[in-house]
Amino acid sequence: MSDKNVLIQVTDLKKHYNKGEIKALDGVSLEIDQGEVVVIIGPSGSGKSTFFLCCTGILKPQKGKLFFHNKEVTYKKKELLDLRSKIGIVFQDPDNQLFSASVYQEISFGPLNLGHSEEETKKEVEEVIDYLEITPFRHKPTHALSGGQKK
Repeated sequence: MSDKNVLIQVTDLKKHYNKGEIKALDGVSLEIDQGEVVVIIGPSGSGKSTFFLCCTGILKPQKGKLFFHNKEVTYKKKELLDLRSKIGIVFQDPDNQLFSASVYQEISFGPLNLGHSEEETKKEVEEVIDYLEITPFRHKPTHALSGGQKK
């Protein structure tokens, strides 16, 4: 590890699909320092989503190591919960991400999933709704939102 303030480091990350026929990630190594802005670009099917799914612990690579704040992620449940409380992924198509019945429930999913109390979650959800100025949508079904509203 370097002396820099490394937020995420991946070394020799490999993730293959279809019994190894499709190499989504084949030896990816990268360091992202805290506060650094990084753009990952590539054509469809080049492994961008797979990379981020590995960085959030949703997918486990076949080989390689992932470090978060210089600590290796070993994909144990408690470790993944901690990782996911600090790193998230937002999909390009909101229909792949939204699954709760209402906007309020959708916003409350994260804090509740992290073990926050009902009272604490309610306060946090209200703060988010106020901050985003989406009060008229609070009880609206997520499936009834327009594409822009979902984003």
